[in-house]
Amino acid sequence: GDDAGAGGGHMAPPIDGEKMSKYFAGIYHEKQVGSLCAVHAVNNLLQGPVLSEVDLAQIGHGIDAEERRALGGGSIEAESGNVRADGFFSVQVIAVALQRLGLTLTPIGSESARDAAARPAAERGYICNRSQHWFSIRKLGGNFFDLNSMKASPVVLGDFEVVETLAKAKDSGYSVFVVRGAYPPAPIEGDQGRLRAAVDACRRAHGDGFTMSGGPGAGAAAAPPAFDAFSGAGQTLAGGGGAQAGVQDEIARVAESDPELAAALAASLQDAPGAGPAGAAAPKTAAEEAEEMRRKRLARFG
Repeated sequence: GDDAGAGGGHMAPPIDGEKMSKYFAGIYHEKQVGSLCAVHAVNNLLQGPVLSEVDLAQIGHGIDAEERRALGGGSIEAESGNVRADGFFSVQVIAVALQRLGLTLTPIGSESARDAAARPAAERGYICNRSQHWFSIRKLGGNFFDLNSMKASPVVLGDFEVVETLAKAKDSGYSVFVVRGAYPPAPIEGDQGRLRAAVDACRRAHGDGFTMSGGPGAGAAAAPPAFDAFSGAGQTLAGGGGAQAGVQDEIARVAESDPELAAALAASLQDAPGAGPAGAAAPKTAAEEAEEMRRKRLARFG
């Protein structure tokens, strides 16, 4: 695939996966080689070189053979709808490959994945597909990482940001699949210090001044932690002081790419406890806030 994904953004140097490392700060991240984005998406999701294009091609040809038998034969020279010489693979190929590894690929809009649509941050990983491009999102430790092979390094996503990223992908025409099952262990998850360093490295690579291990980078002004809409850690949408400023900054950032979502957040801020006169309303409990956000996410994903 040759699609940079749902993120867009500034122009970046061309990605050459044959010359670039498959690791970034300890996170496995294959970069684009030819049209092998489906291979990259699966391996990045599973955090290792689990499958090759040959493996997927064999699965694709097997599916082709089954389809021909089901249709009563047919020319063996007929063009495959599951695998092409340029590295394209169908959704069916990816689903079978993951199934053989003990994982399921389920559309997020389906009945069996309604809970994923309602609580995206509770899942471990996603694969997104539009036309001929695939990319994956994987949770490692407490953060998600956008592992798009068209990016030079992973992008760190908090719980709020993964909801926004999946919604933007869906709005951009991507099919979003939740991947569930027995994920192989990712070595970096067993080393919290290394994982924190990886998060910091990813944020620096994408110009995010705030890091986990010492705040902003050298010369940058101090910045509050990114607003996390799902933390339940005592910060409401209408929290005062620095929390309020962080929320307003987050809404302004979201408005650049999704004005509709930003307007919904602004309305929530206006209606939240503390937005009006003191004592006008009792603060919501964490459970009430979580349920309200769950309903909004479910409505957005449909």
